[in-house]
Amino acid sequence: MKKTLLSIALVSASLPSIAGEFHGSFSGMSGAAYATGNYSEGVLLNPSLGASYNPEKDDFALLFSVGALGSDKDDLIDQADELVDVIDNLQNVSELSEAQAEDLKRRLEDIDGDSARVAAGANLVVSIPNELVSLAFIVNARGYVSLAPDVSDADLDLIDRYLEQNLNPSDLDAELESEITGHGAIVTDIGVSFSKAFSLANGNHLLVGFKPKKVEVESIIYTSNVADFDEDDFDADDYTLKEDAMNYDLGLTYMAGKMRYGLVVNNLQDKTYKTIDPEETISIERQMTGAVGYVNGSFKAEVAADLNSVPAIGLGGEVQLMRVGLEYSAWDWLRLRTGIEQDSKNTLDDTYSFGVGVGALNLAYITGSEETEGAALSLGLRF
Repeated sequence: MKKTLLSIALVSASLPSIAGEFHGSFSGMSGAAYATGNYSEGVLLNPSLGASYNPEKDDFALLFSVGALGSDKDDLIDQADELVDVIDNLQNVSELSEAQAEDLKRRLEDIDGDSARVAAGANLVVSIPNELVSLAFIVNARGYVSLAPDVSDADLDLIDRYLEQNLNPSDLDAELESEITGHGAIVTDIGVSFSKAFSLANGNHLLVGFKPKKVEVESIIYTSNVADFDEDDFDADDYTLKEDAMNYDLGLTYMAGKMRYGLVVNNLQDKTYKTIDPEETISIERQMTGAVGYVNGSFKAEVAADLNSVPAIGLGGEVQLMRVGLEYSAWDWLRLRTGIEQDSKNTLDDTYSFGVGVGALNLAYITGSEETEGAALSLGLRF
């Protein structure tokens, strides 16, 4: 069932995620590519990087990537699915046995306090480098879902009452009060990045980028009785609401010899989006990220840190990330990557990444605390 939920999140995200973008290249460096990323995939993080191309070898590029990250250390999704099966099986018996009652209570107690998180994303980039103004057409989608049960003590007493009074257990599901809730959103950016490089008198270069975009937010608030839990309902109309608005990203990159300095402002305007709950909204707020990178031939290193915290979509609390990444290229066709990402607000778990690139294919594996695991894949064509 964990695989089923993950597949739903991936499909939902790719139709129009835990923080950040997914890409087989920079995900291998834990997202540390705000200053050292190239003109194709780097523009996903910093719109000014569209102008960081080499006019002698770089041209039109088409890239596609997809990825997912999940944490379910308590096996909540499997346990919830098994609990539904146990309750369904009670429809076929006329009397609740002591063993069945104890099993049902144990299952409710086992999921109490558990949680699960899934993030997924997909993006498509068409980069057109140009000396006048470089363009990049970008579709970038991320899906975030967190699950948590709310187990009622009254249900344990209810099960005991059914046992003691020999009540028909087929009616038990209608009286259970315990619930499982899910919160999240699918956020899709559709925009065009404009970037230009300026040569300075000291021989260094300044890259400037601007990306107007349409931001579509499909909020998810899923609430279900434990007897009716079904992850296939996550995208049902009863639990989702879609809104969109215009927003803007800004990016600067200063290139001084082997050093790179980046500054990015994502979502220049703070926006609030409605959900199916009139009292609950989703906020996407302005976030600034600074980065310092070093590029020397086949070696690349970067430290990128968010300069302010923003609300964590679907997770509650706020996030403020720091990323450190390394890349080594060999023989012009093999690239090895590694990185680490930490959240100073402790909303997200620490993660570590490892990546490899072979030609146009890039793969990244992500792991971390709380049994967090994920992967990203990207493919591209350059002409």
